Parts: sequence; structure tokens; C-alpha cells
Amino acid sequence: MIYSLEESLDRARNELTVTRREVNELRTQVAQDGPPAILAEQADALYRVEEISISKMLSGGLDTDDRPGDDVLIVHLAPLDADGELIKLPGDVEIEMLDPLSSRSDRTIGQWSFTAEESREFWQNGLIAAGFTLRLPWQGIPQSDTVVINARFRSADGREFRTTETIQVDPPREDLIAVPAAPAPRAPAALPSDTDENPFAKVSDREQSGATNRN
Repeated sequence: MIYSLEESLDRARNELTVTRREVNELRTQVAQDGPPAILAEQADALYRVEEISISKMLSGGLDTDDRPGDDVLIVHLAPLDADGELIKLPGDVEIEMLDPLSSRSDRTIGQWSFTAEESREFWQNGLIAAGFTLRLPWQGIPQSDTVVINARFRSADGREFRTTETIQVDPPREDLIAVPAAPAPRAPAALPSDTDENPFAKVSDREQSGATNRN
């Protein structure tokens, strides 16, 4: 039992020594002039990213125009390490939205791409959650209230991480959008009836009376 513990302790000491040596090498590399060439293994030790995740609680449709239905798609994306802890790391972000009820062959109704510099603008630190919060206007209106989101994240060392999630939305529907009522047609002018006094009739009567007197 004691021998096993000592063996484990020696192994841990060796791993710590190797880790310290790698850290020193990275520090030396960063201190050099010019952009450092980061290897995939070094980037993994530096950033520790293992996966990306889309939060179903923080993602979904958003109504910003006070009209029936959502007009913006919110996607909350987070890079995570092996323990599921959030890591702030810029990278290229690609989002794809699919409608299960779309008649199109690929069912894709939205695609958005952001560079690493652009994605920095979407990073938020909050009390509930932190990560990339993307506000994406509709490119195509989904027919279903459940859409499929495909996300891809590419880190600075070229590694790619993908994830897929279904989220709920409230797409605008034509039957719920208020349409202004058409103005009522104007009624045609009323024609004079037989009982109305006809001013031309008096003139005609006087002309007939004068003609009789002359005869």
C-alpha cells in the first residue's frame, strides 16, 4: 500500500516537472520577437478547449419589433474545457439554422459567419452565464416552432469544434400579423326620385304655356 502511494507520488512529481518545463518553453517563445508559432499540443495546454456548447436556456427566438412572432434568433455559444468549465477564447464562428418542415432539400434557412475579431464583439460576461451571445436576424422564416442549430468554432491553432442543438422559436405567421382594414367604398351619389321637385320641369311648363298663347 505504501509502495503504491510512493509510486503515485513519484509519477505526479514527474508530470509536474514536465508541465513546468513546457510552461517555461512557452514563456520563452512568447518573449521572442515576431508572432510565435503555436503548436496544437501547446495550444491545447494553453487554452484547454475540448468542446463547444449551445445553451438551450439562453438560446431561442426574440421579439424586438412588437409584432406577432420572433424576428431575431439568439444563439448562446460557449467554449468549454474537459471539466465543462467556460474558457474565454476568440475564434471563427459559423452558425447554420435548419427548419425540419422546410420543403428545401437541405432545409437550411440561415447561415452566419464571423471572424475571430468579429466574434469578440459578441462575448458577454454575465451572472447567469457567459460566452458568445449572437443576435441573428431571420434570413428565412421557419415553418416550425423548433429549429436545428449547427455551430462550428475554429480556434487560432486551426482546431475545429462542432455541436448541434434544437431550440424553440415563435416564427411570425401571416394569420397573426395584423393587416390594416381597407377603407370602405364611397356610396354613389343618390339620383333624384320622382317625388323630388324638378326645377327644369317648371321651365318646360312655362315654355309650353307660351306656345299655346301664341297659337
